[in-house]
Amino acid sequence: MAFLLILLATLFAPAVPGDLHELHLSKALINYNAETQAVEVSLHLFIDDLEMAMGDVGMTDLKIATSKESEDADEKIASYLATIFDVDVDSEDVVFTFLGKETSDDLMAIWCYLEAESISPPQSVRVQNRFLLDHYDDQKNIVTFVSGETKKYFMLDDDKDTADFEL
Repeated sequence: MAFLLILLATLFAPAVPGDLHELHLSKALINYNAETQAVEVSLHLFIDDLEMAMGDVGMTDLKIATSKESEDADEKIASYLATIFDVDVDSEDVVFTFLGKETSDDLMAIWCYLEAESISPPQSVRVQNRFLLDHYDDQKNIVTFVSGETKKYFMLDDDKDTADFEL
């Protein structure tokens, strides 16, 4: 009987935070808006991974996307993203403004929105996304770049964390 209880407890035990998902993936959509001359970024990041990575650099107890979210969570997220996500247009570093975030439909991730204005139409672009590459060997960061009719897709990982391309 004790064996059966242990087996059932093991099978139905709640997952620990690190086991909430086995997929280690982020998505970044980068759009160059010619009408407004802006680079618009949408980043899709799993909340548990983001909090873990930010905790490793001393940004703790954020409780992102909960009723107990830290008042300075957005400021800290913006600061953290600036250290792991970088875009250069025509060899010039793009400086983004953090517009905000929203929780994904599944409540496991957030979408972070960044924007940089007064950007001339790009001829060459360099994108670096190091999100979680120091944490997971299987981390993949998907990047989609759109400018008018041009679309470029990249899978960035620990072997190649940067994409350089011409438009």
